[in-house]
Amino acid sequence: MLLRSPGFLRVYCSQLLSLLGDQLYLIALPWVVLELTGSALALGTVFALGAFPRALLFPVGGALADRVEASRLMVASGLARGLVIAGLAALLGAGQTWAPYLVAVLLGAAASFYYPAESSLLPRLLPRDLLQSANGLVQGANQLAGVLGPALGGAVVGALGGEAALAIAAGTYTLAAVVMLGVRVRRGRGAEGLRAAFPGDLREGLGVAWGDPVIRWLIVTAAFGNLGFAGPLFVGIPALVRGPLGLGPVAFGMLDAAFAAGAVGGAMSLALIGRRIGERRGGLAVAALLVQSLAFGALGMRAGFGSSFGLMLLSGACSGLANALLITLLQLRAPEEFLGRVMGLVYLGSFGLILVSQLLAGIVAEAFGVRAVFPLGASVMFLALVAGGRWLVRSEAAA
Repeated sequence: MLLRSPGFLRVYCSQLLSLLGDQLYLIALPWVVLELTGSALALGTVFALGAFPRALLFPVGGALADRVEASRLMVASGLARGLVIAGLAALLGAGQTWAPYLVAVLLGAAASFYYPAESSLLPRLLPRDLLQSANGLVQGANQLAGVLGPALGGAVVGALGGEAALAIAAGTYTLAAVVMLGVRVRRGRGAEGLRAAFPGDLREGLGVAWGDPVIRWLIVTAAFGNLGFAGPLFVGIPALVRGPLGLGPVAFGMLDAAFAAGAVGGAMSLALIGRRIGERRGGLAVAALLVQSLAFGALGMRAGFGSSFGLMLLSGACSGLANALLITLLQLRAPEEFLGRVMGLVYLGSFGLILVSQLLAGIVAEAFGVRAVFPLGASVMFLALVAGGRWLVRSEAAA
């Protein structure tokens, strides 16, 4: 039924292409930076520079998503990201080694308008009773791109170099924007007077998010969970492959693909069992993320490539299930007219600590070795889930 809807099918294909571009970028960029610098700290700095404008601009992107047609905002952001990545490929080809630092900032700024619009789009396109199944399908498609993207990215980087993988990523972002051109959803209040109204819009969104205990604890738990998770994933994994494992970009792509393959299964399972879960979404998501933290911590042991592959597969399955559950929970609890702002605040909380996580991962890897990054990050993630997740589950049960 869902895939017979022309609007949903376009969104589905566009997000698949956009995530394919993300995954190609996330394979090519770390490998290029490590090849240029040999430093995990430099890689952490690049990722932190990309997270900073996201943390700063996500509330603006969320407020704008509540005022204009979300699909058009996604088109504009997608075209901008394609242009920025194409510029990075060209600059690297010309030997400009400073380019990743600048491009990370520009790409982060463009993405800060894409993701709040993306997260608020489905409730404005579909009936509420189809949201959970739709989110399961979309998350599964996103993670399918996560399987194909790293495998393709690793092969292209290994055979042709990072610039070629970045050029392909630029093409997928552009094509994703073109596919979205025909999608029309319910419009917001219009962009007129946004500058003057923005402080009030932001206060209203903050009031809705903080006034709902489920949304409040979800934001807090996600933010501190990402403090332990993001650095090991984005900085630790490529440094682990290139350093202790002594392998190349194809192996790096395979580990990222394992995480995404697990997430496909986790997210798609929600589309099959969603109606049986009832109102226990928060509790099930926290349980899945606790298992993920244990799997991630085990990567710091003297595991070889095979063991690391299995741990990434398990971690991805837990992540895919939890993400689909939590997105559905947010979409069902936040009033439609506040969805963009609430999603912007979720991303603000997460990315504010993600940039700290990525910098700390680089510092820890340089000082104590890359394997130390994983148990430390897993401990932070586990403690955040135990503390914040308990209140999230209690709030959901009381609602």
